Amino acid sequence: PSLAQTIMSIVQWVRERWSAPPPPATPTIEGWWVVYFGIILVSVAMQLLTTFGLVTWVAKACKRRRKLLAATKTSEPVAALVPCFLPNEKDIIFDTLQHLMTKMEGVDELDVHLVYNTPKDMPELEERLRCMTEDKHPAGRRLFVTRVPNSKSKAENLNYVIPHLTHTAVAIYDADHHPDPNSLAMAVNYMMDGGWDCVQGSTYIRAGGAILKFLVHAEFFVSYFVLLPIAEAVAGTGFFAGSNGIWRGDSIRQIKFSESMQTEDVESSVRAILNHRFKFSFIPECRSGELAPAGMAALWKQRLRWAMGWDQVTLFHAPGFKMAPLRLCCGLYYLFVMRWLSNFCVVVVLVFNSAAGLVGAYRAAHGLGPLAPPTVVALQTFSFGL
Repeated sequence: PSLAQTIMSIVQWVRERWSAPPPPATPTIEGWWVVYFGIILVSVAMQLLTTFGLVTWVAKACKRRRKLLAATKTSEPVAALVPCFLPNEKDIIFDTLQHLMTKMEGVDELDVHLVYNTPKDMPELEERLRCMTEDKHPAGRRLFVTRVPNSKSKAENLNYVIPHLTHTAVAIYDADHHPDPNSLAMAVNYMMDGGWDCVQGSTYIRAGGAILKFLVHAEFFVSYFVLLPIAEAVAGTGFFAGSNGIWRGDSIRQIKFSESMQTEDVESSVRAILNHRFKFSFIPECRSGELAPAGMAALWKQRLRWAMGWDQVTLFHAPGFKMAPLRLCCGLYYLFVMRWLSNFCVVVVLVFNSAAGLVGAYRAAHGLGPLAPPTVVALQTFSFGL
């Protein structure tokens, strides 16, 4: 047969199938509805947990806001660590160091430590950094520049310098981070008053391409001001996110960042929680601005590394969660394992609803009632309402 005849045959077959009455429901279809009802039930349970976390977080935030805004000064000696890879970050590191040395308010004693690694010698750049340590700085400010021999990672840079610190508080900033002037004093006071081992601030995009800047900025706002505080309220713990995290000096000296993990920050948090029972908290009011990724390819590469790192940490540490106290055990499973179940439920609901929508349109075209059982419709309507 010709191509035209073949196409007409397919069109005729579709018309016949659409006009034909639907086959009677089978026990298999009913069984799938039971499975789908169970998936929606799990989704509703997670939504209720999220709602509980949101209400708890809002109440906590309202209670502490006035206290945080009043915490504008600290006399505790603070070290700010800036791990850096040269020459990749040579164009931004001087602005970051200048910002930390001159813009931070309310911190009486601040030592800024640039710890960098480089695959080759850069005499002019390294001499410029060395000279910067000898410049006249504001009162209470000192700058230290250290090249870490044989280092190939951020974790190695941090592990090299941390054992030598004696400060009460230690902040970690990436090379492109410019924290808000009052953020460090606010975070140190909050950490000391609350007895936390580490508090994690929020991040926003301070510069970059217009589209990426606003997209990532919106994502960061939702993550740091909504999702992560909710996760802490439900799980009972936060975690260190890699930058703009402020550690208690005695605590960070007890851990070592993994040099083999994709996300050494999250891995160190889990290990600190399991082995030392460290306490972590989110403080989104402590803000720091970073640069947007260079483009969509860089954004994709960054997010892929984060996703792989979280899966790596989960697979490596999840067997040990059951050894933690019950509350902490449930919290860690919620943070690391339940996200897989949550993503699975989202995919199933989207696919099932799309298929059910097509079947519903088909049945409506023939004057038939809905296929979904009333219990499924009622539960899903309740889920949408949440």
